[in-house]
Amino acid sequence: MNCQHLSEKQNDNYPKEHEFQLTVNKTHVPMEVLGIPYAFQMWFVNRLINGDTSQCFTGVGTAQSDDVYYTEEYSGNRNYYERFILIAPIDEKICHELKKVRYFVDDQLIVKWCKRLLKSEVKVNGQLLGKYMLNTDVRLVNYRSGESTDISGLFLQELNGLKLGCRYTGYWATAKQHPC
Repeated sequence: MNCQHLSEKQNDNYPKEHEFQLTVNKTHVPMEVLGIPYAFQMWFVNRLINGDTSQCFTGVGTAQSDDVYYTEEYSGNRNYYERFILIAPIDEKICHELKKVRYFVDDQLIVKWCKRLLKSEVKVNGQLLGKYMLNTDVRLVNYRSGESTDISGLFLQELNGLKLGCRYTGYWATAKQHPC
């Protein structure tokens, strides 16, 4: 695995956030993982990085073309909600639980809606996985100008809690406007 440090973000209220670019040698990845969708591969890589012996302080992945959404899909009081792609072990209650808790990261991220998009056909590290789309209302209140504003890492840390190993990873979907 090759690793390159890309950036460091600072916020006085939270730990420093670091962004890395990883290159994973596919010869070290099981064949069954290479054949599964990108989101599930990222869950595997996140587990590979952290193992099962420590808390999870990472999120892995970047938006793919099938994660794009158009801001015109929303109307009413707000132009749009931000969409977050969550990858987690299959749990029929996960969307219900996320909407029940609803407020995360000191009430700065609110889960408005959740839907499972995809279910893995094979087990990864002994788990069947789900790819979920979360519509979130992000209201950054604990930040000053120039500070880090990506709260996805804090959201994932909160979901993973004190348990060892990474059960959840994810990334922001890409918002676009329809071309004219």
